Amino acid sequence: MKVNFFQPDIRPYRGSFFHKLSKLHNLDCTIYHGKPINDPMVTPAYQAVHLPSRKLLNINFQFTPPALYANVDLNIAGLDFHWPEPLIASLLFRKSAPFLFWGHGFGRSSIANKLKIKLINRSRGIILYSPSQAAKLKSNGVCASKIFVAQNSIDVPNFENYSSATKDRFLYVGRLQERKRLHVLIDAFHKYRCQGGSFTLTILGDGNISEQLSAHVERLGLEPYTKFQRGTACHTYLASLFSKAAAYVSPGDIGLGLIHALAYGVPTVTLAGMHHGPEISLLQHNHNGLLVTSEEQLVTSLHTLENDETYRKRLGNAAFLTYSNEASSDIMVASFWKAITSALSKR
Repeated sequence: MKVNFFQPDIRPYRGSFFHKLSKLHNLDCTIYHGKPINDPMVTPAYQAVHLPSRKLLNINFQFTPPALYANVDLNIAGLDFHWPEPLIASLLFRKSAPFLFWGHGFGRSSIANKLKIKLINRSRGIILYSPSQAAKLKSNGVCASKIFVAQNSIDVPNFENYSSATKDRFLYVGRLQERKRLHVLIDAFHKYRCQGGSFTLTILGDGNISEQLSAHVERLGLEPYTKFQRGTACHTYLASLFSKAAAYVSPGDIGLGLIHALAYGVPTVTLAGMHHGPEISLLQHNHNGLLVTSEEQLVTSLHTLENDETYRKRLGNAAFLTYSNEASSDIMVASFWKAITSALSKR
């Protein structure tokens, strides 16, 4: 079976997904991408082809030869109006080039959402990241038979249940950006330490506010208890950090970092009401993590997760079971393959 993917880029965590999907199901898979490749895999089971692109008014034009859409079993593209060429092609070559979309579904623009409904209903369907996204599309007029779900995930080859391991810290892993609300984390950690908390804080990642965060830690006198580290994709090192963490704490917009925490049996603590990614549907309050509504509740959660070992282990064990049963990369690949075969049966 020959399948084309049209993507803005190939991120390291997504490369392993394409590799698994291609290898497991013997796909002749080509990833056409519009940005310089960022994939560390040396011999992937897929082909990667860079199509030059040009940006105009926040719209990326990828200059895709029309012939690329033909003579394949399926074209899979993101439903993103910032990369419009595959969307236009799905209409122009509807009979000769079957299209299946993949992405978040609805966005913030009501006009764009109406256009998405039309595009999905005229295609083979869409693969979404969560059941909540699927329910929203269905209730707004997208044909139920065209909606598929493949829970977003990342490959964690050394996933292990560390819920019973000795803990000595709280951990954040991800981008250092304003939307992550890391100032809230540092302020909460300061109150926690002032109230007698003894765990440390590790912040791992890169971003445009790293210097601001370091200065904030210095102002609060938290330098002896707070460690900043550059981002890394080393699974062994990440496991060593997560294994010692009482919780993965990310107050702002949460995404694939939640998957990492689940994979290592670590509960997640975040603020409710943020613009979280679809991964948030996996977090169940007081089951495998905590959704708090204020900085004060965040501080209380830190104390609880340090002092109540039984409670912490219960949350952590449930987190690991969530990854194993619902959110592993193998489950994502299996769900994606099911969506592909179902879409191809809809002639």
